[in-house]
Amino acid sequence: MRKGSVPAATFLFIGLIFAVPTVAFEAFDALAFPGKPDLSTYGLARLETVYAGDLWDLGESRDTTPRYEKVVAVVNRVRPSTLAWINIEHWPYVVSKTPTLAAEGIQKYNSTINAFNYLAPDVAWGYYCIVPVRDYWRALQPVESALYKSWQRDNDYLSGVASRSRILFPSLYTFYPDKAGWVRYALANIAEARRMAGTKPVYVVLRPTYHESNLALANSYIDREFWRLQLEVARVADGVVIWQSSATPWNESAAWWVETKLFLKSMGLAR
Repeated sequence: MRKGSVPAATFLFIGLIFAVPTVAFEAFDALAFPGKPDLSTYGLARLETVYAGDLWDLGESRDTTPRYEKVVAVVNRVRPSTLAWINIEHWPYVVSKTPTLAAEGIQKYNSTINAFNYLAPDVAWGYYCIVPVRDYWRALQPVESALYKSWQRDNDYLSGVASRSRILFPSLYTFYPDKAGWVRYALANIAEARRMAGTKPVYVVLRPTYHESNLALANSYIDREFWRLQLEVARVADGVVIWQSSATPWNESAAWWVETKLFLKSMGLAR
C-alpha cells in the first residue's frame, strides 16, 4: 500500500454508513475571507461564532469567567440565531496533562456555558473543540489500548461540559498529509463525540488548510482529493462546520471551494 493512502477497508466501512440516506445533514459557514459572498445559496448556513475577544476587553485578564455584561452583549447580538458556538481555548481542560489547572478550567467552561444557557435558553450553545479532547495520536490507537482509554478518561472529565452543551463541535483539523491516518483520527473523534453527546447533534469542524502546528505545511491548502475525502467522512456526523480565517480575498475558483460546492450539491443542500 502506498504510504498515506486510505485502506480499502476504510472506504468499505464509510461506504456502508453512506448506504443509509443521510437524514437532515447540515453544513455551516464559519469562514472569514475579505469579500466573501453570501454562501447560503450553496447550502452553507451562517454559524454565529463567539470568540474570546467578544467576551473580554483588550488587556483584560482572561483567567476568570467573562463578566455578566459581556455575556449579555454577546447574547443580544446572537439571539436572532438559533445556533452558536463559543470559541474559548485558553483554559486548561486536559486532566491527564495538568490535573489541578484542568479541574479549574473545566469549572470555568461549565460556569460560562451556564450563563449563556440561562440568558438565552432558545439558542443552541456549544463549545468549539473542547469535547472531545482533540488528540491525534491517542485517537489512532486501538480502542482497547491504554492510551485510547486514557483519552476516553480525559473526555469523561468533560461530561459536565457535554451535558450543558446542546451541540458538540469536535475539531478534525489536518496536521499531516497522511490520508489514512486522518480518516482513523476523524472517525475516532466522531465516535467519542457520539459517546459524550448521547442524542445531541455532532457537527464536525473542518478547515481547508493544514494546522499551523505543522511548520512545514502551516496554513497551506489541502489538496482537492484529500479535502473531498474529509467532506465525505463528515457525513458520519450530523453536520459539518467549515472554518477558515484569511487575509487573502475570497477566491471563487479556489480548488477547495469548487470541491465543496460539488459536495454540497451532491448532498442536496444547494438551492
